[in-house]
Amino acid sequence: MKRLGETQKILIHQITYETSQNIVCADCEFINGNERSRISMLISHTDLNRIMAKLYAENLLPDEDCFTSFKLDDGSEFVELNFNEMIGHSAALDEFVFNDNVTRIRA
Repeated sequence: MKRLGETQKILIHQITYETSQNIVCADCEFINGNERSRISMLISHTDLNRIMAKLYAENLLPDEDCFTSFKLDDGSEFVELNFNEMIGHSAALDEFVFNDNVTRIRA
């Protein structure tokens, strides 16, 4: 069985997280050949850091002013990065393999 994202292209549309939480919500689209599947999933901060490093290496990250964030009452911060609005298209990752468990969010 293939691991999630092992041979697929992943388009990242949006990433959101709360600094006090240990999970990150990523709105993504997986492309495998002609098949496309848009999903929301929960990933680790470690995998988020790996994604950001890969995007940075490919010159796909906007500067810090493009992140939306606001403070919450408990002192933590809510952070949102919307690639569609900031760089005009989704950020694409080829053959990215997640190190930690990924949970798909289903309605």
